[in-house]
Amino acid sequence: MSNSPLDIHAASVVAQSKKDRVPGLGRGPGLKNKLESPNTLKILQFHINGISTCAAKIKPDQILKLAEGQGVQIIALQETKLKINSTLKIKGYHIYRTVRRNKSGGGLSFLIRGINYQSIDINTRIINNTNLEIQGITVTWRGRSLNIFNMYHPPDLKSLPNEILYLFFESSICIGDLNVKHPTWGSTNINPRGIELLNVIDDKSS
Repeated sequence: MSNSPLDIHAASVVAQSKKDRVPGLGRGPGLKNKLESPNTLKILQFHINGISTCAAKIKPDQILKLAEGQGVQIIALQETKLKINSTLKIKGYHIYRTVRRNKSGGGLSFLIRGINYQSIDINTRIINNTNLEIQGITVTWRGRSLNIFNMYHPPDLKSLPNEILYLFFESSICIGDLNVKHPTWGSTNINPRGIELLNVIDDKSS
């Protein structure tokens, strides 16, 4: 089994080739880009629950206002609930999207400004036969590559895949909403998935 999350393109990722490009997708991988290291790096993540629906607890313009006020370069959104043919364009931001194929709901988006990035191909073994959604980007931070993973898993009965541990390595940041509950990360409750994730983390550190 490969230990790398970078070698196989995830089935849920919107293809970045010209023929499959979704309007508003952004520049995408940009393999010819020279990644630049900013003096500070700020990331904002939010489970938006529908970027264009009334179910959203906070509106996109409020998120953008907060990000701009705090000098945030990267916004990570979960459950955007956009369809593959939906258009998402936000002035001043490059947008890297993934969608939940063949099902409604879900969807992830990175909104990126002021910093170059490359998309990461997620190993399909991490997400096969699960409802886990992952997208990733690489930026350069303090002269080193930094991987940022945006993740979402609905609150269903399916377990987290053990292969998710391959994302938890040095120089990586994992953010999002996995619907895991455990006091270790500040939750007042415990659920089975929270125990599973804690076991995965313990296994990796042992």
